[in-house]
Amino acid sequence: MKVKEDVGRERTKILIPTNFTGHAAIAGDYALRMLEGLPCTCLLETVYMPPRGSAGTLIKIADILMREAAEGLRKEREAMEFAHPGIQVQTKAEEGDAASVIGGSMKKEKADLLVIGHNSHVKKFLSRIIESPDTWPALLVPNKHYEAPPKSALCVCSPECGQSGLNDTVAAVEKRIEGRARKIHFAENEPPEALKKQIETSLRKNSTDMVIFKVAKRSEFEGIIRTHLLDEIILKYPVLLLSC
Repeated sequence: MKVKEDVGRERTKILIPTNFTGHAAIAGDYALRMLEGLPCTCLLETVYMPPRGSAGTLIKIADILMREAAEGLRKEREAMEFAHPGIQVQTKAEEGDAASVIGGSMKKEKADLLVIGHNSHVKKFLSRIIESPDTWPALLVPNKHYEAPPKSALCVCSPECGQSGLNDTVAAVEKRIEGRARKIHFAENEPPEALKKQIETSLRKNSTDMVIFKVAKRSEFEGIIRTHLLDEIILKYPVLLLSC
């Protein structure tokens, strides 16, 4: 959702989950460089889950976790504001299951983009984001520094996908890499292995800074991504998952 400012401008809202490992900071920096020039509001959110135990013990542990979360969010907010003057950074800490909470925040906060940093391994949280197009558009960024905006990109898209269904933020990203993105059009009934080989061949032959998967809702292509058949590619490059 575009957040209105007093002067009438609108701000892009980015949701960045963090567990204070540094992955979120790298991913957030990448996203903000991608969106440079656009007024942005970043929501840094952490989710914690107290261990099971007696009621009194749980209350004490929850209080400790909340204080630690608040301190971690403060440090990451200050670092982000210092690195990117002019952006607004909000923070939020919630108790619960990380994927469920973040998915709910995407809807409640009406975020334009979910940005996730990772260490190139599929863990429970990242796996559920890949499986859940309702949480897209999602930008997944490995724990490395990449060129942003990308000098070259590969866009793999459903043939029926155009600009329809894309929010203004995603459309702006696409426009910035237009002319620098090679395209592969997914053909219905194409075996997943053939699609993967086609993508890998393009990546091997061409320098690529980013991969975009532009997927029609409830399509065969969406199913290929949701069942993790392209995870090897998704985990290697900055990847933008779009559902249209």
